Amino acid sequence: MSNLNLEFSRNLLRILMLNESGDTIIQQEAPLSFNLSEESCQKRNRDELSEEFFDKILECMPESISSVRNGDILINTDQAFLNVFPIDFTENQDSINGHILWELSNYFPDTYKDFNIKYYRLNNNYLNKDLDEALIIAINKNKIDFIKRLLNSCNIRIKSIEIDQFAVEKCVSQKSNMQTETECSLILGCKSQRIDFSLLHHEKLRYYDYQLTENLDFRNALVDQMNFFTAAFNGYKIGQIFLYGSENVIEIKNFLEEQFKFTNVYLINCTSNKLNISDNQDKVRFAPLMGLALKNL
Repeated sequence: MSNLNLEFSRNLLRILMLNESGDTIIQQEAPLSFNLSEESCQKRNRDELSEEFFDKILECMPESISSVRNGDILINTDQAFLNVFPIDFTENQDSINGHILWELSNYFPDTYKDFNIKYYRLNNNYLNKDLDEALIIAINKNKIDFIKRLLNSCNIRIKSIEIDQFAVEKCVSQKSNMQTETECSLILGCKSQRIDFSLLHHEKLRYYDYQLTENLDFRNALVDQMNFFTAAFNGYKIGQIFLYGSENVIEIKNFLEEQFKFTNVYLINCTSNKLNISDNQDKVRFAPLMGLALKNL
C-alpha cells in the first residue's frame, strides 16, 4: 500500500508518492485558499476547508486515493517554533525537560503548554566543554489538530509530522561525500523572507540557525552566517553546500561561489529516488518532500 507524503508550504499543497522501489508515481502541486503559517486560517470554517482539501487531493490523485490509508506530513520551518539553547546535559532528564519548558515559556508565556515538543542534542560544545546545545522544535497542538481534521476528510491517518529543513537531510546523505574528517555539509533552505541553515558532520546535525530576510538583503545574512561558522567552528571545513527552496536559489548559489569561492554548491534537485545535481530549479522545491518520502519508504 502506497504512503502519501504531503507538504503544506504557505498557500501551496505538494503531494508525492513513491512505489516500493522508490520511483515517483505522483508528484503534484496545487494552490490552497489558506496558509498554515497564518493563525487566521484556523479561525475559518473548518468544514469548508476540509472540503476544499479533499477536492484538491482528489484532483491530484483521483485513481490512487482509495488505496491510501496513511500519510506523512511536512511543514515549513516558519510553521513551528525552532530555537537553539545551551543545556547542561549532566543534569537529570526531569531537570532538562523543565529547562526546555522554561525556555519555551519565555516566548509563549500563556500558551507554552499547548505545544508538542522535541529536542535534539547537537553535540557541538562550541560554547565550552561543560555545555552543549539543543535544538528545540515545538509545534502548536491546535495546528496539529487542524492538519488531522484535513486528513480525516480523506480517511487518511497521519503517521508523522516533520519539518522541511530536517527532512531534506535524507536527500543530502545520498550525495554528501566528505573527503576528510573535518569536512561538513551545509544545507540552506531558501524561502520567502527567511533562510534556514543546517551544518551536518558525518550526516549528524551539529548546528542550526535561521535569519529573517524580509528587511535584510540575503547577502548580509549569508555573510553573517559564514563569519560565525569560521569563528565558532574553526576545526571544521565546509566541503559542500546544498540548496533547496523556491526563493533566490540561483542568486544565493551564485553569491556563495563568487563571494566565498565555494566550488561545491549544489541545488538539491530530487527526481525519483536519486539526487541529481544541476542548475535546474524546477524540482528543487520538492527536495524536502522527497527526503521525507525516502525516510519513510
